[in-house]
Amino acid sequence: MDSMHLSMSWDTFLKDIKEMKAHSDSIDDDWLLNQGRNHEYGAYLSKKLVNCFSTSLSTDTPEKSDSLITFDYHVVYNPSYGCPVLCFNAWEMNGSLLTIEQCWKQFNLANFDYKYHTLTQMEHPVLMKPFITLHPCKTTELVQLFANSKNVVVSWLSTVGPVVGLNISSHYAKLTN
Repeated sequence: MDSMHLSMSWDTFLKDIKEMKAHSDSIDDDWLLNQGRNHEYGAYLSKKLVNCFSTSLSTDTPEKSDSLITFDYHVVYNPSYGCPVLCFNAWEMNGSLLTIEQCWKQFNLANFDYKYHTLTQMEHPVLMKPFITLHPCKTTELVQLFANSKNVVVSWLSTVGPVVGLNISSHYAKLTN
């Protein structure tokens, strides 16, 4: 963490995600460490989860039903903001991707004015494909709160992950102190 600035360095991010991956392996938590090709900031973590939601994801119909949704979460470095970013894609069992509107509804953001500044669709910094993203504009400020953590990525992800259905095991806490 760069103490002169609010940003996180690439080297700190890389160290943190490698530690998180090693710990994930030791507790069988299924995080993958991916390496993008021909990209200076190409390493990122990913994890797929299938969750059952009892809600209407349709923007047209209010009736509720149980749906199995697959989430593909990525923890990636955004060099423009100098911070980690949590992005994901989600799809129903029939293969159809959830829209940003469906994600806002799923995570109770649909009626809030700040939804565009919280959850937005952006280009994945490594894959260069659209992903739903927790907007990084306030992430550098949040990351600064964890400046004393030995693993800023774990501290940050434990805080923001639950906003989009990603709960981090308490076993990762040992990496932070």
